[in-house]
Amino acid sequence: MPTTTMHTIICNKIWNASRFVLMNLDGYEPPVELPVSDDLVDRWILARLDQTAEAVAAGFDGYRMDDASRAIQEFFWDDFCDWYIEAAKPRLSATDGSEATAKAVLWHVLDRSLKLMHPVLPFLTEAIWQQLPFARERSGVEHLMHAAYPAAGTTPRDEAAVGRWDTVREVIRATRNIQA
Repeated sequence: MPTTTMHTIICNKIWNASRFVLMNLDGYEPPVELPVSDDLVDRWILARLDQTAEAVAAGFDGYRMDDASRAIQEFFWDDFCDWYIEAAKPRLSATDGSEATAKAVLWHVLDRSLKLMHPVLPFLTEAIWQQLPFARERSGVEHLMHAAYPAAGTTPRDEAAVGRWDTVREVIRATRNIQA
């Protein structure tokens, strides 16, 4: 597949996933502090976000743009879009309080992901970030390019949750393969 076609597909995925998140954050004000969640999938995505920030930093520090780009693409496409958003969908319409936590995690992960992607996709990430509610107020800047870059260790990292959720994913994949 030609590189430009692949870039278009990746950008479309980022745009569409962001639109879905933004649609579900309409009228939402994220908390100043990320709530502590007991939900395995929340702890997993936050740990994966922190691992990705570490991998992206290592790629940039080693002048390996391909490694940094691949790490954020794999996180956003596979972990965030294919697994977390799908797992969060039922919680977004819940009325038991879990919807607020799901929205807070969606907001946090989208905000940090856009910041991680910004050096590679500046125009797309800026356009989306400008639509993210309270992003400018929470960052204290008008443009994403001036926002603090996410560092590893700033997001809760539950390694046990990563292992447990990876097991859940393998069971789901095996079940899907059997059904196919």
